[in-house]
Order: sequence, then C-alpha cells, then structure tokens
Amino acid sequence: MKKILFGFGIIAVLGLTILIIRGLSSEDTWIQENDEWVRHGNPDAPKPDELFTKVETLNQSCTRDEDCQTPPQYLMRSNCPYTSKCLKEKCTVICPFPWKHFESKNCPPDTWKDIVFDNPSEKFLSPEEIGEELWIRWIQLFKNGGCSNEQLKDFHIQQVSRFEEFTPLEGFFVTITFDVFPEEISSSLWQTESGKKNEDGWIRDKFLFWNIVKQGTEYHVISSSEHIDRGSLQ
Repeated sequence: MKKILFGFGIIAVLGLTILIIRGLSSEDTWIQENDEWVRHGNPDAPKPDELFTKVETLNQSCTRDEDCQTPPQYLMRSNCPYTSKCLKEKCTVICPFPWKHFESKNCPPDTWKDIVFDNPSEKFLSPEEIGEELWIRWIQLFKNGGCSNEQLKDFHIQQVSRFEEFTPLEGFFVTITFDVFPEEISSSLWQTESGKKNEDGWIRDKFLFWNIVKQGTEYHVISSSEHIDRGSLQ
C-alpha cells in the first residue's frame, strides 16, 4: 500500500510541476511576426484581431493592459491613435495598424519632414537605431493607409549606418539601404535615381542619406537625398 501511495505521490508532483511550467512559459501564445499573428504552442486565447507597431517600451511593470497608461505626449499626437499594452510584463506604447479610420491623402515626396521619433525616457540609442526608427515610421505611411498614393505591398530594410566622413552643422548623418515592392510598378516616388527594378516587382537597393537632429526628446529628419554629394559637404 505504501508503494502505491508513493507512486501516486510522484505522479501528482510531476503533474503539478508540468502545470507550473506551462503556466510560467510564454510558448503557448500568439506572437506577431511579419504583420501577422503566428501560433506558438497551444494558446488558450483566440488569435488577436489587432496588429500593431511597438513604439516604445516604458519603464513600467505590468500584468495586464489595464495596468498601463499611455504618456500624454503620445495622446496629443494626430498621426496615430497611440495606446499601451502589457507585453512581456512591460508597458509598451503601440500604434495599431492598418489605420483604417485615418483619412488617406496624397503624400508629397518630402513626407519625411513630418516624421518624428520621440524618446521621452532618454534611453540611449545609437544613431543607427534612431535612423531605423524614423525610417520605419516614414515607410509605413506608404503601406498602412496614411498615404493613398505610392502605396507599397511590402518593404525590407537592409542596413542603417552612421556616416562619419563629414560632420553636419547639427545632428548626425545616416545612410539607409532598403527594398520596396510598390503596388504600381510605374510609381514615380520609388522609380527614382537609386534602386534596381527586378522582374519580380521588387525595387532593390534603394538608398537614402539623412541628416537627423534632436529637438528636446524628439528626433527629426531635416534633409534627405538619394546620393551623397561630397562637394556640398566639404
């Protein structure tokens, strides 16, 4: 009888251990990958109906979305209906997309002038990271409905590098290499001096040369070019 009870005890302990591990594991969940939700393990919850862009991870712990408050500087903006979610036990500011309720408009080629990346926590970021954050905000306008013209089916960033050959009067320079897949192959914005058009519809190796400056806690692009004019930089 003691052996039987001992055996049941071992089984009970193993079962409880498995339940605890599954409860602590993040494998049984839905993870956002490439603009879609992908099942990991066997999540109990249904697939989320919302896609979003992570904008900033706040220094605030949480266990549910209701624990998070969106900072006022995001609530005052009109370029996105910012809100906050609890992701990996940290409050995170997100921008939902596609922005169906936004009024689409024809965007001029210099739309980059309106792009802002705010870093209110003053978290240290490299010039490359700042350049990528600004580029993502700019390129998504042409995929998520913010700009009705020059729409993209897809895009891919190759590399962001700090350009240190010359020092700008303010801020810093970055170079950005990327690929785009336009809705219309005749698109005037993407068929410019940089990039190589492929038969599969992609335009590869697009190039941007940006001068980025910091104003308060915000970063802005103040000049953009598709080539480096070394003569004007000297």
